[in-house]
Amino acid sequence: MFAHSSRVGSNGPDVRCLDCGQRLLPDGRDGHQWYMVRDQVWDQTSLAPLGGCLCLACLEARLGRALTWRDLDQDAGPINRPSELDAPKLRALKVAAASAETGKG
Repeated sequence: MFAHSSRVGSNGPDVRCLDCGQRLLPDGRDGHQWYMVRDQVWDQTSLAPLGGCLCLACLEARLGRALTWRDLDQDAGPINRPSELDAPKLRALKVAAASAETGKG
């Protein structure tokens, strides 16, 4: 799940992790952390649907485990497709999910 930010700067929306304050759509070298997890995963965070955003590290901390590609919402559309702008860990999760989805055929 994710929420829209009302703050928009010269480099686009200023979307930040609720827990640590890290920018999720940075313009620097860290890569984007823009993704959507399945409702069952988000429910474990104790945040409301559309109640904000979490970086990967903070989401994993709230879950008490590492994310897997199965945690990504495969019905979320483009947000969960791999992008060269993604942070490396997120890109790896998205690539694994896309590979698994392709292999279903």
